[in-house]
This record gives sequence, C-alpha cells and structure tokens, in this order.
Amino acid sequence: MEKLKLSPKKERERRKLLQKEFESYNLSKTEIKVLKLVCQEFTTLEISKKLKMSRRTVEGHRYNINAKIQAKTQIGLYVFCLHYGLIKPLYWAMN
Repeated sequence: MEKLKLSPKKERERRKLLQKEFESYNLSKTEIKVLKLVCQEFTTLEISKKLKMSRRTVEGHRYNINAKIQAKTQIGLYVFCLHYGLIKPLYWAMN
C-alpha cells in the first residue's frame, strides 16, 4: 500500500492542523504518557510501576483520558494515538 505524497508545504499545513486539533483535547503530559502505555498494552498496575504512581492515580488518568477524547473502547484509544502520531503502527498490522 503506497502512502499518498503531499508537497512539503501541504505536509507542513497538515501537521500544523493535526497539532492544533490534538491540543484541543487538553491532555496533560502525564495523561499522554499513560495513553501511550495503554496503547502499548500495559496494564494499569504495570503503568503505575513504570511511572511511579499509585494504581488509583493511573485509573484516574485513564478515566480523564476517556472522558476527554470520548473513546468507548481500547481500540478507540489506539486509533486516536495512531491518528495523532503518538504511536507507530505495529509491523504485523502493516502487512
């Protein structure tokens, strides 16, 4: 599957729009870290150990993330992260 090529100017415009749209969700730096880890299939307990915070704090961040981006499922979170370039697609999903 070939990627659509945009002119450098159009690509800069696209990235700027995506960045502005992403910022409108008002996710904190910690929420972004938690979101990335959730999308990498870390459990709440694993995230709490990795970020050195309580399980309840991680649960609170997860709740806030879901409320802000209105994701209904884990897949919704994953699609959100892919769309805004927070994570890269898994290799096996690209074949």
